[in-house]
Amino acid sequence: MRGLEKVGSPDDKFQYNAQTEKDEDIEMYETPFRGYDPARGRFDQVDLLAPIIPSISPFAFSFNNPISFVDPTGLMGEDEKNKAQAPNAAPSATSSGGNQAASRQPAISFPTASSGGGGAIQQSSGENAKQDSPYYDKDGNFLGIDEKGFSGEVFITDRATFDKYEGKDGKVNSNKIQSSSNTQSIRASNLSWEAQSKIYTHSLMQMDIEDVNFDRLYNKKVSIANKRLRHTIKNGIKYYKGFNDPDGYSFMGTGYPDGKYNSNGRIRVTVSEGLYVNDLYTVELIQSFLGIHEFKKHGLDLCSGEETFLPKGQIGTHWKAYQAQLSHSTFRFLPKSHQELIKERVKQYKSFNR
Repeated sequence: MRGLEKVGSPDDKFQYNAQTEKDEDIEMYETPFRGYDPARGRFDQVDLLAPIIPSISPFAFSFNNPISFVDPTGLMGEDEKNKAQAPNAAPSATSSGGNQAASRQPAISFPTASSGGGGAIQQSSGENAKQDSPYYDKDGNFLGIDEKGFSGEVFITDRATFDKYEGKDGKVNSNKIQSSSNTQSIRASNLSWEAQSKIYTHSLMQMDIEDVNFDRLYNKKVSIANKRLRHTIKNGIKYYKGFNDPDGYSFMGTGYPDGKYNSNGRIRVTVSEGLYVNDLYTVELIQSFLGIHEFKKHGLDLCSGEETFLPKGQIGTHWKAYQAQLSHSTFRFLPKSHQELIKERVKQYKSFNR
């Protein structure tokens, strides 16, 4: 059954809800964060900000009040006239993402930008953020480091440029190579899914975490999901488009292809494409959120529990994933905005009790 829609020519794929694109194959509307089914009048995934508006169904459109509100991004409704979100809404939340056959952990998400799009933190580099860098080519192949070692912001260059500035010790001079027109921050780069996976995976493999190795990482690679969560359905199972068989997470999350409580099972860490622009652009950010939070705590230690959706009085262990980040050596080198986020999450999830 089809929902109500504009009839006419030419066909306008963006006819609904401003920034929402119509997917002709499945007759749904794709917002940047969720898919909307016009036949049922609801989204097919939970709102990433659902925990801060518990009185509203996480699948509802525009607070169930389409006369007064719109929902162009799929992240909570907006007052179209005043450009404001719901009263008393907090800046960020966690989400369980989409659905797939494997057992999954709730994904984490970051505070939304002031513009309302992308779900990215508004970064302040802060005094604690390192500026030394590893270097990769546009295909995600590791080239080497500068004089300050494997840490700090990731840069993209090419082999010829790296070789040009490489010293006898095998390291490049950071000032010289970063002044080259052939070198740019990963945040300004346009990387393929596979290149993103290679960079994230390589950064994880450099970690030294007690009692942890990444042998159980699914195919020894971080998975990358397309940001619109496009998928196909076979035998009732959703298969998301991307690299390395991703789960359907809008930001990042952990899945278990072989079952959640299989002690020898594989652990699939999925990241939405493009998070390197605002959220995973330093070695420490990658290692903290993907290595400590996702793989170590959600994957190996099974810290779980989306507290908003647990039975009354039951507290989950999601806070332990943030606590581990807070305690890890990478924490002091994270941007201040991420440090504050982690501290707030520890308090929020540790005390969550409905």
